[in-house]
Amino acid sequence: MHKRIDIRRFLKKALVNNVDVGGRVFMSRPNPLFVAELPAQMVYFVAEPADHKNSGPRIYDRELMVHIDTVVGGELENVDDVLDRLAFETEVILLGNRTMDDLVHEVSIVDTRPVSLEFEGDNTYAAIRQIMMIEYETLNPINTNDITEWLKYNATWRLNNTADDVDDEVVIRTS
Repeated sequence: MHKRIDIRRFLKKALVNNVDVGGRVFMSRPNPLFVAELPAQMVYFVAEPADHKNSGPRIYDRELMVHIDTVVGGELENVDDVLDRLAFETEVILLGNRTMDDLVHEVSIVDTRPVSLEFEGDNTYAAIRQIMMIEYETLNPINTNDITEWLKYNATWRLNNTADDVDDEVVIRTS
């Protein structure tokens, strides 16, 4: 199982229990929110640059970019204060446990920004987006006990004027 799954589960549990959105924390939700679901948080991963540390078995340093959108709506006064309070609750819980119980190396804030929402009517709807970076590492997902996989170089070539690919495999050494 990929460590992102564990990270997603940790975020859900931490935010549901500690941010005043009535337990409405949605992970990777592809559908829009309904007014009856507000306030709510939508958490999703947007990018994950990775770089390997060594040649084999590879250990990948990863930087997972996470967006946490907190959305409020209704007859609100001081909507900025409401959003800032909820954003602060989010920061306190995530930065207060910056290693997610030793699951990751570091959680940090990259950016916080208002998100523009436009609706017609008497109610106010607004959102704030917190962008977090979660740094962690993973081993290469192949069987790291089998060194033969590290002794190969694989490449796929496309020949000019053909639709066929040519696969090439070079064995660096056999032991």
